[in-house]
Amino acid sequence: MSTMTDTATEVRARILVVDDERSVRRLIRLYLEAEGAEILEAGGAAEATSILEYESVDLVVADVHIPGGSGLGLLHVIRERWENLPVIVITGSHDPDPAIAALNGGASGYLLKPFERDELLHRVRDALEQRLRQERLERERAELERQVRRQRDEVQSLVLRGVRALVEAVEAKDAYTRGHSARVTGYALILAEAMGVDPEPIRLG
Repeated sequence: MSTMTDTATEVRARILVVDDERSVRRLIRLYLEAEGAEILEAGGAAEATSILEYESVDLVVADVHIPGGSGLGLLHVIRERWENLPVIVITGSHDPDPAIAALNGGASGYLLKPFERDELLHRVRDALEQRLRQERLERERAELERQVRRQRDEVQSLVLRGVRALVEAVEAKDAYTRGHSARVTGYALILAEAMGVDPEPIRLG
């Protein structure tokens, strides 16, 4: 398995491991640091939340049973405050209900203790790749929205320039109405500003 690094940007993955058992945290650290990841540790939910508030993290690996709450509770907080941050939930219980609740709550994966090294690495890589895909889709959507707005503005500008040209052509033929449209536009701009309406669409180029 290659290192857990975004080769396009050369940014190492930072993974927060949340477990009240230091031996478990050290084992996960050993496995993931060997793959190039940078590991942060927390022994409970409050400490994990504090770290997330001040540190940039790419992935959270959290035990279901942790002091100050639960892994599922922490998952809920993360989904509310850091909605795109992937979370892998781990537990020593063979009860399927926590696994179902975790996946329904938005967890990227689930691990049952004791887990094998390759199983952990597989879940972590899947979660990180899923986040990269999501970020890429969001960038593409944002770019598409920018293009649509730019095209809309260009079309609006063309229409307004056409209207202005038409108005000027009409006024050029009639000395009596010459300047009337410009005065009406001026009044409309004043009214729009007084009403708090964006005056730009009113401007004829």
